[in-house]
Amino acid sequence: MSNRKYSKTKKAQAAEREVESKKTIPDLFKENRKLFTVIAAVIIAVILVSVSLEFNIFKDNATNSVSIPNPFPWGSFVKISDNNFGNQIHFYWISWYGCPIGAANSWGLYLAVQEHIPSISSDITLHTSDPYDAAPGEPGLLFNGDVSNGNYYFSTYYMYNQYHNATTAGTPISGNQLVSVGLQEVNSTEPLFISSMIYTIQTQTPSQTSSTGAPIAPIGASGYHLVTTLIITGPNGAYYMQGPAFNLADLTTDPSVASQYLNNPAYENYVLSPNYVDSNMKNIGVITDYMGEINTIVGDVS
Repeated sequence: MSNRKYSKTKKAQAAEREVESKKTIPDLFKENRKLFTVIAAVIIAVILVSVSLEFNIFKDNATNSVSIPNPFPWGSFVKISDNNFGNQIHFYWISWYGCPIGAANSWGLYLAVQEHIPSISSDITLHTSDPYDAAPGEPGLLFNGDVSNGNYYFSTYYMYNQYHNATTAGTPISGNQLVSVGLQEVNSTEPLFISSMIYTIQTQTPSQTSSTGAPIAPIGASGYHLVTTLIITGPNGAYYMQGPAFNLADLTTDPSVASQYLNNPAYENYVLSPNYVDSNMKNIGVITDYMGEINTIVGDVS
């Protein structure tokens, strides 16, 4: 009798297992709804966190909305956001060693930053731009690193060497890879919103300089490179500028004249003094006007 009972129990268990094996996914979901809900919530949370970290410039459009004009202007400041992307006033200078635009713009930028961060005066090197460029031997300043006074910050990064055929570390770059390598260089050193702005504006947005609606630096096109850019963020919003602040012809491009500036210990008397006008520096006013424009944008947090 006990053997029969045991046999019936075994059969019942086998039948139960068979029923369990035939359960559909909806059946399993109904029975384990709470567990699946928790798992789904965890997965969604992980995705949202990952996306917000990857695209933090756009994670809160209410506070960090960005407006990109199309086509994008050349050689003038554009306000691209009403909001600051940090807690301080921050200058981001992206250029390359031999850039004549970078050399020309460096004077006014130096004067503007020096008013807020005096220590920058010991963080510069006198320099001339690429002698083989269309505007050769432009006298300028190289900024050697990041400086700050606690409220104002200045960050600098150079994407290419003197002849824009290699990185500053000396790694050669082919002509059709200058834009993509430049983006990699900036992305590896600057905050994500900086590299995102440069990518969007320089490689994806039509430039005011183009008659065909092409961006200023199309990816993969030979002969193009990322251009000198100044981004300022502060309580007055975020401003972006690419290209020359003024006509390069307003500054000397004569290498022999440039050497006078670069080799003279009193170079400030030639270039950096707003009250000094030299016949070789054709229009010192453009430098001080540029400096004044920067200071108007920057505002004061002291």
